[in-house]
Amino acid sequence: DVDLGPLSCRIEITAQGGASVCGELRDGGKDLAIDWDSIDHWAGALWQEAGRAPAYLTLRAAVLGLPGGELAPLLRCF
Repeated sequence: DVDLGPLSCRIEITAQGGASVCGELRDGGKDLAIDWDSIDHWAGALWQEAGRAPAYLTLRAAVLGLPGGELAPLLRCF
């Protein structure tokens, strides 16, 4: 249903006898919310482990430049 919003669900079960049970989960992803700081730390660690820490700085700058920027600098990182 549109009233549930993102990462939400509702289920209703009707038994053979006619009794029904309904349950829902609203905003199921709020505990999974991520922000730039957690992504930056995680991604930096991955690139460091792969021995590509300097390349991550280039990638990071390209990602930060995306709003209003060009996609070409990001594609050059790969």
